[in-house]
Amino acid sequence: MIEFFKNLGVDMEVSDMSFSVSLDSGRGCEWGCRSLSSLFAQKRNIFSPYFWKMITEIKKFKEDVLKYLEDQERNLDMDRTKTLGGFLKSRGYSDLFQKAYLVPVCSLIWSCPAYSVLNFSAYSVLSFCRNHHLLQIFGRPQWLTVAGRSQTYVAKVRAELEQRGCKIRTSCKVESVATSEDGCVIATTEEGSQEVYDKCILAVHAPDAGSRDLYLHGDTDLMPRNTSAWSAWNFLGDSENKASLTYWLNIIQNLGEERDPFFLTINPEHTPKETFFKWTTGHPLPSVSTWKASLELHNIQGKRGIWFCGAYQGYGFHEDGLKALLSYIINTAGMAAAQGLLGKQMVTPLSNPKHMVPSLTEKGARILEEGGSVYTFAGKNSRCHLKSVLVIHSPQFYWKVMTQADLGLADAYINGDFSFVDKERGLLDLLMILIANKELNSNNSNHAKRREWWTPMFLTASLASAKHFLKHVSRQNTLTQARRNISRHYDLSNELFALFLDDTMTYSSAVFKVTLFFAPALAPAAPSVAAQQDPGVMPVHLLFQQPGREHLPFLQPNPRRGYSTWFTKSKNGISRSINQMMYSMLRFGYPKWSVIPSDERELWFRQFAHSDLTETVRKKFNEKAMDSYTKQINSWKIVWQKNKKPRFINGTVWEQMIAHGSRKKLQRRLLETPRTRRAIVAGKSNDEDLRTAQMRKISLLIDKSGKFQARIEKNHEVLEIGCGWGTLAIEVVRSGCKYTGVTLSIEQFKYAEQKVKEAGLEDRIKFELYDYRQLSDAHKYDRIISCEMLEAVGHEFMETFFTHCEAALAEDGIFVLQFISIPEERYDEYRLSSDFIKEYIFPGGCLPSLGRVTSAMASSSRL
Repeated sequence: MIEFFKNLGVDMEVSDMSFSVSLDSGRGCEWGCRSLSSLFAQKRNIFSPYFWKMITEIKKFKEDVLKYLEDQERNLDMDRTKTLGGFLKSRGYSDLFQKAYLVPVCSLIWSCPAYSVLNFSAYSVLSFCRNHHLLQIFGRPQWLTVAGRSQTYVAKVRAELEQRGCKIRTSCKVESVATSEDGCVIATTEEGSQEVYDKCILAVHAPDAGSRDLYLHGDTDLMPRNTSAWSAWNFLGDSENKASLTYWLNIIQNLGEERDPFFLTINPEHTPKETFFKWTTGHPLPSVSTWKASLELHNIQGKRGIWFCGAYQGYGFHEDGLKALLSYIINTAGMAAAQGLLGKQMVTPLSNPKHMVPSLTEKGARILEEGGSVYTFAGKNSRCHLKSVLVIHSPQFYWKVMTQADLGLADAYINGDFSFVDKERGLLDLLMILIANKELNSNNSNHAKRREWWTPMFLTASLASAKHFLKHVSRQNTLTQARRNISRHYDLSNELFALFLDDTMTYSSAVFKVTLFFAPALAPAAPSVAAQQDPGVMPVHLLFQQPGREHLPFLQPNPRRGYSTWFTKSKNGISRSINQMMYSMLRFGYPKWSVIPSDERELWFRQFAHSDLTETVRKKFNEKAMDSYTKQINSWKIVWQKNKKPRFINGTVWEQMIAHGSRKKLQRRLLETPRTRRAIVAGKSNDEDLRTAQMRKISLLIDKSGKFQARIEKNHEVLEIGCGWGTLAIEVVRSGCKYTGVTLSIEQFKYAEQKVKEAGLEDRIKFELYDYRQLSDAHKYDRIISCEMLEAVGHEFMETFFTHCEAALAEDGIFVLQFISIPEERYDEYRLSSDFIKEYIFPGGCLPSLGRVTSAMASSSRL
């Protein structure tokens, strides 16, 4: 069912499946399973031996059920007509267990009278309870419900069917269905007209056991006496076996407990107070006769072109109706047609493989994974709006994460143990969340504990951490091992790298053109609300004095909410990061409804009471926000110019935003058009492709005039250590110089040689297949370039690398080194542990810190 909703694009949300029991208006036994306080809503139950006996019987019941079902499934010839009452009697369960636990639970699930429960089929009821983890009080998976209720997915199903050419007719009652001598199916409508079809699917309820009255109301008298026992499903019974069932919609449908209560009660003893709506319905029941009939269904299924498809073919729920439909499609059109229509994952036949109980670990993982459980982890940082939703496909996900930590997460993703709801950005957003948390923890002294291989993230990952680190140590880039390490990555195939590189095959960080520019940003309107007063062109101060608003807090711009600034009552807290401030200005001005925290949206509406802000209000708010921002910019500017530029500010931002970011200039540029908000955007040009950025990178490395570039001349001889696929070589020799490139990758070597041959530059370009440690000390080069090769050298060989570079460099030569670095404070932790890059990408590699590079350079060379 979840896969069906996923394919339709129907959103799901967490629901509640807790239940409570209240006997004799709370004078008898009363308890719930929503929490521990709910379990002991009646304090006397703490000391009641009968209540504790019931608790122990619940545990025994689970063991008995699992054994009973295992025996039934092992021996298909066993009698499956035993009733639930017969099952309980044969095992000696107490009356309290039946009246205060099992009967109420079944009544709540099947919305049926209590007196009928013990006549249900034991096999049907118990297998349902096992499959839905209902054999325990706590530790059940969370249930899901459709966001927006059933009309949401009904509308999407209808739209999908009509798009595929289906004709849907509603309010058209069918009186009978029959077949003709020609084999056609004839349906007779209420008006007496007949229509002929090739086949007919009767996707309707079987004759229901009995109708029941349902009331939507707000009467708390039909809930347990103790409010601490209130749960999603509530059973109220008496000594005469009369019972009513009340469903608390506030928590089932996430309406909020603080709102006025909404209850749905079936067969109440009296008409509820505050009744909003009443209707009558029915529900199939899992009786023994139903079970017997289901075994005979195949005798008529598909005969005469008529198929029967409904929830009664299972436990009486939507999922069972869907499975019946799949069975019909597979039998009539085949598995391929079913998979093509509904998706391969959805129609792959699944057995019930012992219900995943081979070990404690597997069992725990399965409970988390089956049944649509949802676990939400959210931080307190309101400036970060990243979100990533993972879909767990296998219990191996939990095992791998528990035993291998971050490497286990990577392994689980590689092997398809989980995927992302958002196929485009899901993985990227997860990585960004991990990065944000890493940076947050590194700045927080309480979380700054260093992690080496002997102190992994999880204690359970200790063995795997030690194993991976030892494997990493064994791959140190010795002269022999380095060739193997490089081959494991670069020699996979040139075709593989061509899939994600541009046609230059440049495998290093590109340099995109970063600029600050001003762009219009449209102001999204908040959802309209009926009967709201239109403020017209009312001044802001009068707007706040309107009846009902005069005592509300005055909304102020708040740059603290980094990525989506809006106006809040808080005046405190200024972001320390200019980057966060700039992202705030991206949505500069009055609020964007989608990013207003839900707990403060009501205030926002009450403050303005209009679907959009007038031009006067809009302008005033823009001015206030601009004033707040520019004052802060100036205060930063004074401090930073006095001290130094913060390391998290790049040069472009510093020069254009800080050095020239005076208040008057900002005010003039931001508010140059009264009807248009202006946004500051920092980023790469939208129309710049990867190839352009890579060629800019190469140009920066070999530029003749740059202070930190190679400044290559015609008479120079250039050495590149780690030459890659040869693009830099071709660009370098355009100056007329001679070039030598060394690599350990056979695939790169062959590709680069072919590329140079096609360019006709063999006389000026030479490639060598050997290690930098095999360079001849006798041969000197005027320029040496190493572009993102240092990361593959390794911590232990850093000094060796610079020794050989100095030996190969001419007396007045220039050595250009570009590498990816890791923050100084994380370097030791990083090198003393293993990670995804070391395990899967660059065996033996190590991202250096700037301090490590400079110290190695100083201790081993004169560079």
